[in-house]
Amino acid sequence: MVNGRSVEPEDLANHWDSDSTISLSVSAAAPSADLAKFGKPQLVLNAACSETAESVTSQSLFTVGSTRSQATTTIELEGSRLAEQLKLRVTLTAPYGDEAWLSRRIIAERRAEHIDLQAGLRGFPTTSMSFKAANRRQSPWLLSISATELSDPFAHSIQLVLNEDYSRVEELIEGQAQPHVETSLHAAIIRSLVQTARRLADDSGDDANLEAAVLEFPHSIAAAADKASRDFLKRPITWAVSSLRSHPEYVEAMIDSAVGALKEKR
Repeated sequence: MVNGRSVEPEDLANHWDSDSTISLSVSAAAPSADLAKFGKPQLVLNAACSETAESVTSQSLFTVGSTRSQATTTIELEGSRLAEQLKLRVTLTAPYGDEAWLSRRIIAERRAEHIDLQAGLRGFPTTSMSFKAANRRQSPWLLSISATELSDPFAHSIQLVLNEDYSRVEELIEGQAQPHVETSLHAAIIRSLVQTARRLADDSGDDANLEAAVLEFPHSIAAAADKASRDFLKRPITWAVSSLRSHPEYVEAMIDSAVGALKEKR
């Protein structure tokens, strides 16, 4: 389920975003006589996202019936802590003897299931609208960034909104953009990523957290900012963030230079 609405696993990628709450449930049933041999078995569900290092587990005891016993367990996941893919693992566990380390002995296990969360998404979501009709301040575009942690998934933390009121932006939407429009957009994206990295690094209290997020979460907003900084500024994001604090005008000049702003061949 996504925000209380039932969604098939194969359709999950098309119905969730960073603001969603995803609920996953699994049920199992077995003859009561068979389960009685194992004492008090539990149904265990684990969902893990390797891209963000998120892992959530829940377990439930079986309700014993006269002939059959059944159990259902549910976990909830915050969309802001997910990216790319979920791996689901379902097991039946039961204690063995009095040893604590054998208290969760696996007696049955279902083949691991992978749920794709990307739906073929590349880059980040882009949409277009009339800013005038939406009573928004006029500008060619708007980059909306919802990330609150350096490890937040890039693909679901940023959205580019293009303003259909601008004829040059309409050309961009149609794939016929003027070169100076494309360079302006590239500069805006780089600037937003670097500024977001600085904001989140400041919030974390230590630039070492920024470097750690880049290494540990390759699909994070921090990693995306680092890639943009290395590709265009030829420097790691830690350098760009530090320079933005002390010499913001220098970083601005480097961004303009990197995208070739207003550069025309004679």
